[in-house]
Amino acid sequence: MAQLGRVRSTAGHSGAGKSLVARARSWRASHTNHQKEKIVTSLYTQSTPIGDRWTEEDIEEQRRESRLRRAAYRQGLMLRRSRCRTPELPEWGRFHLVNRDNVIVVGAFPWNYSLSPDDVEDYLSAD
Repeated sequence: MAQLGRVRSTAGHSGAGKSLVARARSWRASHTNHQKEKIVTSLYTQSTPIGDRWTEEDIEEQRRESRLRRAAYRQGLMLRRSRCRTPELPEWGRFHLVNRDNVIVVGAFPWNYSLSPDDVEDYLSAD
């Protein structure tokens, strides 16, 4: 049974036998602030849509989607975005609105997730 605060040793693991605190201290000592910043930045940029930074259009699209989500929530609805990752499919980048019982209120015809952001905005402002 391993002692508390110790990492179970595994074959080929460089920090075998070291505690988490000891490994963190050795990492801090071996990396300069510039190297740490570069590692964190590279992790962030891998998740951005373009690879190195967000464009103004991406930021504005995220802001608009957030505004629509808040407006839907105020009316007792939830805005759901299609999880489709294939741009050729009709539901890619589309939405539908569901109530709190998870029943689609609007956006299920002619296919699921059939509302554009403009359609969502029109529906929410009409109420």
